[in-house]
Amino acid sequence: MGTYYLRKEGSEYRVSSEEAVVRLVQLGLVVSDDRLRRDGEKRFRKASSFRELKASFEADAWSAWEMLGDVDPETLWAESTEWVGGEPAKTPVQSEPVPAAEMSEAVEATPEADPIPEPVPLTKKEPVVEASPEVESPAPLPEEDEDSNVIVFPTPAQGRNRQRTGNAELRPMASFEPPPMPIGPETTVVRRPSPPRQFRAFPWVFGGIAVIGGLVLVTLNSHIKTTANWTSPGPEGPPPEQVVAEAQQFSPEVEVVADEAAVPELDEVEVLFRAKTKNLRERLSRGVTEMRGQPDDLTNALMIEMSRMRVGLLMLKAPVHAWGGPQNDLPVAADVHIVMNKQDDLIEQLGAAVLVVGKYLQAYEMELQEFIVGIQEPSGIVQERTISAEGASAVFSNRLSLRDLLTE
Repeated sequence: MGTYYLRKEGSEYRVSSEEAVVRLVQLGLVVSDDRLRRDGEKRFRKASSFRELKASFEADAWSAWEMLGDVDPETLWAESTEWVGGEPAKTPVQSEPVPAAEMSEAVEATPEADPIPEPVPLTKKEPVVEASPEVESPAPLPEEDEDSNVIVFPTPAQGRNRQRTGNAELRPMASFEPPPMPIGPETTVVRRPSPPRQFRAFPWVFGGIAVIGGLVLVTLNSHIKTTANWTSPGPEGPPPEQVVAEAQQFSPEVEVVADEAAVPELDEVEVLFRAKTKNLRERLSRGVTEMRGQPDDLTNALMIEMSRMRVGLLMLKAPVHAWGGPQNDLPVAADVHIVMNKQDDLIEQLGAAVLVVGKYLQAYEMELQEFIVGIQEPSGIVQERTISAEGASAVFSNRLSLRDLLTE
């Protein structure tokens, strides 16, 4: 703790710590009128005006002396103080303990210029005891050896600390230690009540609904199985005898039906186109390839289909310009450009391209901005032909013949 300066009896002393000042107050070596200041302060004040010493001045004097035990006042004064000015240093007169009621005083404001007070002699106050004929005088205290460390103070007969003498033995107070001062918590701890426990009913509700739904399904299933073989009675007809008599009297009438219009015979070209169309349909694979929204999905799918048709495919490009669907993986608008080597059967090559592209148009309901089929000559020249996308879709769905599409 900090250092204190004490002005007492015309002298100024330096006290080493706050604990030393407290012990000097408890021994009566520092009284409330003595002047004190902390190290760093400029003015001296009354000792009783310091908060850290207020409890020591107000404490019971007898208890303070008993707590100090066998402490020698002169030794404590020499160890705790250092003379720094004024009259020559001397040990102040030790005063006996004075009741707390007589020691307490009102804290007064000190002036800016605080003169050094004159030394006040410490006088010993004898306790006033009223004479009473009914109270016997206390028994004399036992004599103590010179080496004993027990300090015995006379106690008035009517004092509050007076105890009845008996067989109790006096014990030395050298080993007595004061109880530790309780230290309160630095911060106030606020305990909040725990929130009320919530009852979650949704597992029970869902469980009840599931059980009720299961019972309803079981009951409905058993009812359906029970009534499945039930048949309603048929309508009542005439008796069998009447049916036989009417059958014997029945005479069928022959009606002359006009000859149906003769079906026109197909020419050889139409027969050839139908045969080739049937052959190409049989070579088509079932279903279409699934799209994943990649730029080359349609190109790869059509290239695989045309390779299975074995029509001399050289190059195929089918860029997709727009995608649709929930996951943006369905082609909406595209172009198709196919190039094949010229073979003996040109109808088969064009028909294969029409059916393959028509199948994907029908499956994905997409629009083709351009559908071009090229036939490369042995000389390297490519002859291109633009085919209608709607016509290709109609040929695949049998709404239009391949002959009508290619000869239009």
